[in-house]
Amino acid sequence: MSEQFAFVDESLRPGRYLLGCVVVEASDAGPTRRDVRKLLLPNERRLHIRKSDRPQRLRILSTLAEWDLDARVYECRHRESVGAEKARQLGVERLVSDLQATGIDTTVYIERREGADDRDRSTIIRARRRRPPLDFHHLRPQDDPLLWLPDCIAWAVGAGGEWRRALGDNVTVVEVA
Repeated sequence: MSEQFAFVDESLRPGRYLLGCVVVEASDAGPTRRDVRKLLLPNERRLHIRKSDRPQRLRILSTLAEWDLDARVYECRHRESVGAEKARQLGVERLVSDLQATGIDTTVYIERREGADDRDRSTIIRARRRRPPLDFHHLRPQDDPLLWLPDCIAWAVGAGGEWRRALGDNVTVVEVA
C-alpha cells in the first residue's frame, strides 16, 4: 500500500464519544465507493444509519461485516471535567498517531462540523509528525460516500447489542484515555 485514505465521523452517546474511522487503500477507493452506493435504497441520497429503519440497519451492518474493512472506533469516555469536545480531540490525536505509525502516506477525510472544524485542524497540525505525510480535509457527507462508513460503524458500536454484533469482528475498538 503506497497511499491510504482514512474516513472519519463521530457518534455521541451519553458519557461516550465515538470517533469512527475506516481506512481504504487509495487504489480501492473507487470500487468501494460503488459498493457503498449499492447500499442505498431507491430515492436515498446518502446513508445515515440513525435515520434508517431496523431492517435497513441490519442489511447495512451485515453487508459491512462481509467486507474486508480496516475499521476502528476510538472510544473516549467523558464527563464534566473532560467534555465531549475534549474527548473528540483526544480521539483525533490518537487517530493521527495510529495512522502515521503505519508508515503509509495518508489523507484523512473528516465529516464537516459547522463551526468546529478549526479545533480538528489545530489538533491534527499539533499531533502529526513530518513523516510519513498526513494530509486532511473536512467534507460534507454528500461529498464522498466513504464518509458514510464510519458513521454506520461508530453508531453500531455505540448502540451495542445486536447492532454491534451485526458488524462481526470487523471493527477494532480503541479506548482513549
